[in-house]
Amino acid sequence: EYQNYMDFLVVDSDSDEIEGAKTKNGVSTLYTSTDGADYRMTLKPGEERRPEFFRKFMPADYDIEKINDHGASADRMTGKVKLYDVSEDGSTTNDVKFQNMITDLFREKWMAYSNLSVDIVILTSISGGTGSGTFMDLAARAKQACRMAGVAEVEVYGYIMLPDTTEQFACSEEKRQIFYQNGYAALKE
Repeated sequence: EYQNYMDFLVVDSDSDEIEGAKTKNGVSTLYTSTDGADYRMTLKPGEERRPEFFRKFMPADYDIEKINDHGASADRMTGKVKLYDVSEDGSTTNDVKFQNMITDLFREKWMAYSNLSVDIVILTSISGGTGSGTFMDLAARAKQACRMAGVAEVEVYGYIMLPDTTEQFACSEEKRQIFYQNGYAALKE
C-alpha cells in the first residue's frame, strides 16, 4: 500500500533512463536535456549567448560538446547546466518545472495531509554528472516546493551511492577516475 503514502519523481538528463522510468506505473519523470541547449550555451569570441544566470557559475572554457541527449557526459557542470536550462516544453526552466511538479502533487493528492511532516528522499549516484551536479539543488528545490504548497514540516534525506558502488560499470580506468573525482567534489561541496 506504499502508493498511498509516497510518490516517485525521476529526474535525469539521459533519454534512455527517462524512457525506462516512464514505463513504471505511478512514476513521474523530468527529462532535463533540452534541444538547442548547446546553441544557448555557446561562448565564442565576441559572441555571448549564455544567459546572465549561467555566466555566474559556468566557466568560460566549458566544453559545449558535453551537452547532448545521453546524460551529462559524467560532468557535474553539464548536469547543473541542464537542470537550470529551459524545460522540454519551453514553458519554464527545468528546476522550476521540478518544483512545480512537487507542488502540483500536493495540490492534487496530498493537501489534506499538509499538517503532517513530509519526508523527501533523494536517491542518486554521485559518480556521473547529473546526480553529482544536481543532488543538492534538487533537495533544496524539493523542500522549497513543499513549503510553497503549505507543508508544515519538511525533512530531506539522501541515499547517495558513492563511486565504488558504480565503478564496476566503468569501461576504462579514465572513466573510473572521473567517477571518483565527481564523488569527491560532490561530497566536498
